[in-house]
Amino acid sequence: GGTGSFTTLGASGLTTLTDNLTLTKGNASNTLIFNANLSSAADNIAFIKGNWNDTTVSQITLFSGADTTNKDDGGMAFATASAGSVAERMRITSTGNVGIGTTSPASVSTGISNFAPKLDIRGGTGTGVATAGAMILSTAETTIADGDYLGMIAFQAPLEGSGTDAILSPASIHAEAEVAFDGSSNSTSIVFSTADSTAPIERMRIHGEGNVGIGTSNPGDYNTSADDLVIGGTSGAHGMTIVTATGSTGYLFFADGTSGDSQYEGGLQYDHSTDELGLYSAGVVRMRINSSGTVSMGTLTAGNTTVGQSGNQTGILHLHSRVSSG
Repeated sequence: GGTGSFTTLGASGLTTLTDNLTLTKGNASNTLIFNANLSSAADNIAFIKGNWNDTTVSQITLFSGADTTNKDDGGMAFATASAGSVAERMRITSTGNVGIGTTSPASVSTGISNFAPKLDIRGGTGTGVATAGAMILSTAETTIADGDYLGMIAFQAPLEGSGTDAILSPASIHAEAEVAFDGSSNSTSIVFSTADSTAPIERMRIHGEGNVGIGTSNPGDYNTSADDLVIGGTSGAHGMTIVTATGSTGYLFFADGTSGDSQYEGGLQYDHSTDELGLYSAGVVRMRINSSGTVSMGTLTAGNTTVGQSGNQTGILHLHSRVSSG
């Protein structure tokens, strides 16, 4: 309902139309052209405004690009009003970059070689979450059941010339409901999937309670004392590798604090410079297995007694105990 008011510039001057504007050109497409002979870059070519009782509440701006010689590039800006103040909310640049909350999308270096993001969502100023650029993926489903997807990001090379598997999505991230939602439950997993061929297969899952499964979709089903991270599954062999530089040491620690030896009360270490495995207890290496397979336990100090085989032999177990020197 209601009519629109349009002001046009024709041969006889300004004309205001107080009804709907209709462009008709037979069976062909209609084109509305704004032509401006501008000499400067980033200058406004035309405005399309939406007014509410003569107050502009929304606006589309068409502007010139940076090439003032050929004058063959340009962009668009979209603005809306809050409390009567019109402000730009989204921009499409001459190169196709889209900025939401910024007038210069992808103008800041990412530090990644040859990486030029096409969409830049810029957050606000302030502290905490207020500064974040944010995006929401949501579902219109009104009854969420266990296994429903709430949002998904898929990666794809749809124009790959090989076709078949090559144009399928090789990786995705999605949010999946773990239960039927109700007034007191919205438990959800984040699932990471990759493909070796055909469609992506789940590789890692972070459950709503924070349990992480790599190679398994149900880490929370394992012993509750050790289900924060579960690696592998019930089919085939699985494992974890700690890699260090040649001559360096790799560690696996058990901690109950963040200072002193509470950071490594128990643990394992492997020294690649000597090819020696060490076992920690109470913050100290208590047992070592050297490169020849000899096992040593305890602390080798003056006055200790060594129990073991004599002679030049390998694979010996040394038992050490502290004894009084007098």
